[in-house]
Amino acid sequence: MRCLEPPEVINSVPEQQPLSNEDPPSTIQVNVLKID
Repeated sequence: MRCLEPPEVINSVPEQQPLSNEDPPSTIQVNVLKID
């Protein structure tokens, strides 16, 4: 039921951290956890 909340958090994290290299990996891992 928290599918809408996670996406918002992911978007906020990248904005605060300008590290694009570390953002993609983190987002991918988060998406996998959400799917499970």
